[in-house]
Amino acid sequence: MIKYLFYAIVSILYLLNFTLGVFEIPDNLPFVGNIDEFAASGLLIYSVQKMRELKRLKNATPIPPEDTKTDV
Repeated sequence: MIKYLFYAIVSILYLLNFTLGVFEIPDNLPFVGNIDEFAASGLLIYSVQKMRELKRLKNATPIPPEDTKTDV
């Protein structure tokens, strides 16, 4: 869960562009300039989906095991 939260925070910070374009692919190149934003958006969507899935699994009610005795 911590890993996915870290991914989400990093991708949000990247998309907010606090680095002012220093560490990214130049956006003036056609199509190539959008690859980094696409990757950051994909990472954000992936991490949010994983965190929601982990939360759902954590809150799920466990199914009790069935009786495995066989009557002979």
